[in-house]
Amino acid sequence: MQTENREKPMPGPRRGKAGSVLGWTVLLIVLVIAVFAVAGELIFRHGAVPLPAGAKLQHISSVRLRDLDGDFEVVAIDVGKVHGVQPALEISISFWSMMADFEISLVGPNDDVMWREEYNAKMARVSTPKISFETAARGQWRLILSGRARNLMLSVTWKIDE
Repeated sequence: MQTENREKPMPGPRRGKAGSVLGWTVLLIVLVIAVFAVAGELIFRHGAVPLPAGAKLQHISSVRLRDLDGDFEVVAIDVGKVHGVQPALEISISFWSMMADFEISLVGPNDDVMWREEYNAKMARVSTPKISFETAARGQWRLILSGRARNLMLSVTWKIDE
């Protein structure tokens, strides 16, 4: 008569209820922090600077600068790739800033300033009306910030009709 020698698996260390509750608590805290971080970023990014109406149909560029001191090129727009057509350029700008002492300039391909607006305020929230141009000059049009700002959030939309 043969007997089988079966080894019983050794049970692993038992976790008490305290360990299980602690694990779930840590997981819940991590999830809550992640939700608040994502929600805060969305509110900060999209809630403070409303995009102009119809922005879904246009090109959009958004910038967030903690400190601006000097010049900063926000966007470069290539206009007029089709020959024989005089394209139209429409731009809308929205921004929010804790401290604004700067100007926004639209510079044409020949380095001519085509539009300029100055802002000076301790706290500013601005949405400009559409700025429209019949662009005789083809090439790269640049939107440039010059001056100083703190906690600046800026959205630019543009549309080219060729």
